[in-house]
This record gives sequence, C-alpha cells and structure tokens, in this order.
Amino acid sequence: MSNHPEQYPTRKANLTFTEEIVTPERAAQWLMEQEHNRPMRKTALKAWEKRLREDDVKVTAQPLVLDWNGKLMNGQHRCQACVNTGIPFQTVVARGENPAHFIYYDTGTPRYNSDHLAIAGIANYRDVPGILAIVRLFDERPDKSWQRQAVKMDAGESIHFASLIPDVSQYASFGAHARHAFGKIGHQPVFGATAYILSRDSGYPHDMIVKKFWEPMFSGAGLDEGDPRLVFTKKLIRDYKASQGSTTEMMRPWIGMLIKTFNKWATQQDAKVIAMSEGEHMPSVVPFNKITAMTPTPLMLARAAGGSR
Repeated sequence: MSNHPEQYPTRKANLTFTEEIVTPERAAQWLMEQEHNRPMRKTALKAWEKRLREDDVKVTAQPLVLDWNGKLMNGQHRCQACVNTGIPFQTVVARGENPAHFIYYDTGTPRYNSDHLAIAGIANYRDVPGILAIVRLFDERPDKSWQRQAVKMDAGESIHFASLIPDVSQYASFGAHARHAFGKIGHQPVFGATAYILSRDSGYPHDMIVKKFWEPMFSGAGLDEGDPRLVFTKKLIRDYKASQGSTTEMMRPWIGMLIKTFNKWATQQDAKVIAMSEGEHMPSVVPFNKITAMTPTPLMLARAAGGSR
C-alpha cells in the first residue's frame, strides 16, 4: 500500500493521542512493519542517539504518528535511535492518521522533495529534483533568467512531474556519467535534463542519441576540427574554468549550447563557434524529419506517420 492521496480521497482521519513509553522492542516492530519512509539521515540519527544517552528527550506536542493501518508515518529516526541505543523513551503517540497525509509531514528532520521521491520508489532520487527543475524552467520560462528558486514544487508536484518523464532515473544516471566523462566539469542535472529534452523533442530514443551523439563527444576520438561536439567541449572547459566551478548561472547557456551542438550535428553541419548569450532566444531541438545524422527505425517512422512519438 502506497501513501498516495488518490487512494484515500474522502475518508477522514480519526486521531487519538496517548502518552506512552516506547521500548526498543516496540520501536523495532514499528520500523519493521513500516512500508514507506525516506532514507535515514545519519546526522539526525546520531543526534537522537545522543539525546537518548543524555536523557534529553522531552515529551512534546511532536508525536510519533501511526496511520490507521498501524504503520509508522513519522518518527523513524527516534525509533531507530531507540533500537540502536537500547534506551526507551517517553513520547506522545498519535494513531489513526490518513496514510495520504504522509507527504505533508514536515516535523523533526524536514522532508525534502528527494525524500518523497525515494518514498515513491524513484531511483536516483537525490539527483532527480535538479532535472525536474531544469526541465520545468526550459518548458515554462525558456527566455527568462534561470534560477532554480523560480521553480517551487511541493512533494506532490515533484512526484507528479517525475511521473511525466519516462525513466527519469536513467537521465539522472546519465547526468552523473556525462559529468564524469567530461572530466568532472559541468553541471550534472544540466546534462541529465538536456538528454531528456533532446530525446523528447527530437523523437529519437535516448539510447540511440547517447551512442551516436554523446559518447563520441565524451571520448573525442575521431572528431574533426569542425565537429560541433568538439567545439562545444572546448567551450565547456573554457567556461567552466572562467566561472571557477560555479554552475548555477551557466545552466541556461549550457543547455542552449548543447541544443545548438546537437542541431548542428544532427543536420551534419560544421561549426566554428558554439555560444549562447544571456538574452538570446532558447533554440528549439531540430525536428525529427530534419535529422540526417541518424536513421530512424521502422517503429519511429510508424509513430511519426501516426502523429505521435
């Protein structure tokens, strides 16, 4: 059973509150039976262990919370610290909460969007939020100044938006691979987001674009002087050194330059310069029917003929 709001749209919670002593045995049982929760944070766990050892756990209005199925919703760090130290503690326990309310809990250690993505079962959850933010910036404000703060998504929006990007975790993995392949320079979410945008907007599958476009750019092997991929790589290195490793302000220019690089390569054009000025219009990805550097598969042609990707 997952903690998604649509599963419990109307039923109201019937909460009860009791003050109890939580033993290590009971804490271990709750932890074992919980079905979804964020990954443990070592610093928060160590802090709770320290408080238990120093007898510094106060009874406050911040309860442990169990849903109406008896599953632990809030308080896993306290429970794990209790198990680790073998020291019981006294606290308020709330029972009967609606499981769908899980995503709204933000007590103790704050739950970040990456935590909720992990709870939803999305792999590479720590790297996915950056990709979601950049794709949303690209789609909603391509020609405005980019700051990730301009895209604010709550937990529900992040999970929903992630569900709209097929295999979003593979783009997070690719972003890490690309940054490593470029010698650990550049912005990992930019590479992941751009890979998704290129595949989505060109109609070509990600794995084909990786093989034909990205991997030769990473190795540099066999690239002629006018190859746009080689021109971009040199520009990336220069810009990264000039920015002294600061990447936030470079997100929009790098995506624009990567799209220009792909467009030049996809239409088999040489390049002398790959650049993107601050006020320049964000380029569109070259459409499916104008790409000559790759050969579409019969399935792709059938989809294109049917008007869908």
